Amino acid sequence: DHRDLHSFPTRRSSDLKVANWGLPANMQRPQKQSIVLLGDEEVGKTALVTSLVYGAEQFRERYRATDGIDFFAKTLNVNGREIGLHLWDASGQARFRSVAESYVRCAATLLIVYDVTRRESLNNAERWLQQANAIDSASRPLIALLGNKADCADRREITLEDGKQRAKELGVHVFAEASAKTGHHVSSLFEQLSTALMFPATVPLTVGQSHE
Repeated sequence: DHRDLHSFPTRRSSDLKVANWGLPANMQRPQKQSIVLLGDEEVGKTALVTSLVYGAEQFRERYRATDGIDFFAKTLNVNGREIGLHLWDASGQARFRSVAESYVRCAATLLIVYDVTRRESLNNAERWLQQANAIDSASRPLIALLGNKADCADRREITLEDGKQRAKELGVHVFAEASAKTGHHVSSLFEQLSTALMFPATVPLTVGQSHE
């Protein structure tokens, strides 16, 4: 369903609607980009990265819990450029949170993931953002908020509008919904993140649509 779900000025990029919410002015144009995924346990961070790197057909209903942090790499072609993504999948377990700090410090993008079927995971997004902001870093990263498991319409606790509103309240730069299970919006999201880093002054920001 590709209904327009917001009133912001938009243009189409792949199958995403986008809206300009403003980006940090100090972003550079790296050929390699480091993205750290943060969020509660079992929101689907590992599944999202697996879907991007290996394809949605490799999705599994259960993944082992991440111990500390796992590394993945993926090359994307964005506007004719090859961009090498370094993807750091950080554990959502409290005892490993300090492990991610050094990776957050050097990240170009922080992707905070929540589960649309668990309201608590969105409530905790603010805590993850506060922890990230408390870490001294050389430059301000792009902050993205992603609602995963958008295919689970019958178990939703968080609407798309709820997620968008929370993203604005938190002051994040990019908001989207996706489904690691079906691959819906996964590649498009990471392409938009890469484009936003390369062209911060001209590229609008991602707002995902419902998966219906």
